[in-house]
Amino acid sequence: GENTPNFTATYTGFKNGQDSAVIDSGSLSFTPADTSAYDAGSYVDEIQVSGDYADTNYDFVYDNADAGDLTVTKATVTITPNNTSREYGENTPNFTATYTGFKNGQDSAVIDAGSLSFTPADTSSTDVGTYADTINVSGDYADTNYDFVYDNADAGDLTVTKAIVTITPDNASREYGENTPNYTATYTGF
Repeated sequence: GENTPNFTATYTGFKNGQDSAVIDSGSLSFTPADTSAYDAGSYVDEIQVSGDYADTNYDFVYDNADAGDLTVTKATVTITPNNTSREYGENTPNFTATYTGFKNGQDSAVIDAGSLSFTPADTSSTDVGTYADTINVSGDYADTNYDFVYDNADAGDLTVTKAIVTITPDNASREYGENTPNYTATYTGF
């Protein structure tokens, strides 16, 4: 996913202690011109050289029989758990993570295999409050072009908010002249 590096060449055959600094004119060019979309791996004899060098004392031969090898290493993607919240008594939400480091406009959809898991499992009886740095991420992701780092130094926060209990007064009745009965109410939301 990175830009093509500056390719270089090795010169053999200069005389009298000279080097490429004495070349009168011209330049070298290399193929391939762009390697940013190459998958990770080794490409043997991939880097070819050509040029239009001219010099009073030298002729130039471009040796592509022994072309250069191009090695593309895996890029690193960091996976950081996101903060999340839920109401007290509700099921654990689907935890999520943020990915940084994908190349060439790619995202997690290109991952070859594996899955993420989060801890803690969190239960619906966890009390109200903010539990800082408690959501950790791990996984067994594998991909041709990426290595994965699970960033739990910046673990996610779990916030449990208060549940709402609604109190509704019940209907009541009494006979004329009797004392007021004990009123009652119905609670919903526990």
